[in-house]
Amino acid sequence: MNVATRKEKGTSKGLFYVKKYINELKRKKQPFYVLKCDIKKYFYNIDHKILREKVAKIIPDPDVLNMLDSILSITNTKETKEMIKKVIQQEKERLIRTKNGDWQKKFKELDSIPMYQNGKGLPIGNLSSQILAVFYLNDLDHYIKEVLRCKYYVRYMDDLVIFHENKEYLQYCLSCIEKKLQEVKLTLHEKKAKIFSFNQGLTFLGYRFFLKKERLIITMNPKTKKKITRNIKRVYKKNPKNKKSVLASYKGYFQHCKCGYY
Repeated sequence: MNVATRKEKGTSKGLFYVKKYINELKRKKQPFYVLKCDIKKYFYNIDHKILREKVAKIIPDPDVLNMLDSILSITNTKETKEMIKKVIQQEKERLIRTKNGDWQKKFKELDSIPMYQNGKGLPIGNLSSQILAVFYLNDLDHYIKEVLRCKYYVRYMDDLVIFHENKEYLQYCLSCIEKKLQEVKLTLHEKKAKIFSFNQGLTFLGYRFFLKKERLIITMNPKTKKKITRNIKRVYKKNPKNKKSVLASYKGYFQHCKCGYY
């Protein structure tokens, strides 16, 4: 089940399915496992030619395809690449001015941002890019559900999890998914592709899921909590009048888990 950038879907729907699947498996009173992985530099590695062919099969309209070409061509321009370099340099200068305590870590993150290769990638931030990114892996979704017969499957853009009682079958699924991704010139992030017992807990969609005395507990991912705390402190310091509206905007996120913001 893909839950990103679709009507009546999103993080809350992804959370709904993860909770549902865990509870269903928990009731069977036997161990179950998780395959969790994400796709390496997904937005930067989507192949223009393959994407165009996929769209053309469904919408063989020359005007639509010409519009698609104009959107995709943005990543091929020298101006786009120069703009990315400029933004990265400005952010580095900002970190130095503000004397950010973890600036070295932030520098490494900024240096890891890839440059677009010709014929690859989607413009970051466009709504059209969100839709196209979801569509690009539509065949993979059907393959996992209909061929691999994975009942407990959730994907949010380039992050996916599969729950199953059989660890060896998940290993087989992982190898199949890797081969399927090669067909569209994508690869999994090696360090983040893991199969593990759910007893270890699961981090997904910004939440942490684990069982305590047979009860499903959901908490906020520590990294997410740190980021939200930093954002709230910044608002309190620079725009205290907006603090209520900022907290209200996070309320929907907080209410799904146990956290220290109530």
